[in-house]
Amino acid sequence: MIAGVTVVAALAIFLLYRPLLFTTFDEETAEVFGVPTHGVNTLFALLLAAVLIVAMQVMGVTLIAAPLVIPASAARLRTDRFARLLGLATVLGAAIGVLGMFASYDLDMASGATIVLVGTGVFAVAWLLRTGTGKEPAARSSPPGG
Repeated sequence: MIAGVTVVAALAIFLLYRPLLFTTFDEETAEVFGVPTHGVNTLFALLLAAVLIVAMQVMGVTLIAAPLVIPASAARLRTDRFARLLGLATVLGAAIGVLGMFASYDLDMASGATIVLVGTGVFAVAWLLRTGTGKEPAARSSPPGG
């Protein structure tokens, strides 16, 4: 079931990459250019629902949001490009899931909670590495007269 949903979701994102990107960032302009935004939004919602249903088998109801949000948030801290964000979030999500499952087995802990803890650690590292110090970049001042 997990493999089937993964293949369907990956194929749908691959085939609908441009309409999904356009609809996500500027729905009104996408409609003007003829993108069927209602259909794209509906398909994305159905894919998300399928992923959530499959995730409930592994994670449990209360721990589903974190594995969906953490990899995307950590990837967003590392890149501003949508294509890189998709790839990095996918790799991070898979790595977090695998590391969390192995850690849960080795530590004899619940798998869902361990996956969320590993994800939280990955997010913390991404947050700290965004500038190298963990602090916001200093605001640039304009040159005099500029």
